[in-house]
Amino acid sequence: MKSTILFLVSISSPATALACDPADLKVVQEMVSTIATEEDLDPALALAVVDVESAGGRHQVSDAGAIGIMQLMPGTAADYGVTDRCDPQSNIRAGVRYLKKLYTEFDDPLLMLAAYNAGPERVYQKRGIPEFNETAQYIVKVMNRWTLNAKASTAQEKRRPGSAPVKQLAGLSASPWRDEHVWAAE
Repeated sequence: MKSTILFLVSISSPATALACDPADLKVVQEMVSTIATEEDLDPALALAVVDVESAGGRHQVSDAGAIGIMQLMPGTAADYGVTDRCDPQSNIRAGVRYLKKLYTEFDDPLLMLAAYNAGPERVYQKRGIPEFNETAQYIVKVMNRWTLNAKASTAQEKRRPGSAPVKQLAGLSASPWRDEHVWAAE
């Protein structure tokens, strides 16, 4: 009896309900940048969210039931017309549109990210960022990556033809955002 219950619990877990194939990092990055640009969202932000949500498409199932590159919950996917959360194009486009909606709704990048992670209802309930360790760490990780992605993109745009390639992280000034905590810029 005990093993039957464990088996039923394990097969009904949201994480085992659906698994997406890992995606190629370069393909995901190009797709995210293209879709974010088309949807008028900062590609550096969208790339940062994808990196934190699914490690760039390599880990696409959460314990909470979110699936795909942008980790869409079933309700969010349905709201944006996504029928296959494992389809990279529709998952990314819906995630980007949802981020834009949240930014319009909260008019603050920190609240937007808190709502993307914990849900907008929790941001309203707490009248700010919910005091969940996971949400606080999520915001800091995304902000850190967003800052670094934006600086790397700017550095690449400034690069002249024929010059040495710019390394993604090397040579960038220190960001005030660090994973798991924030420190003040000098």
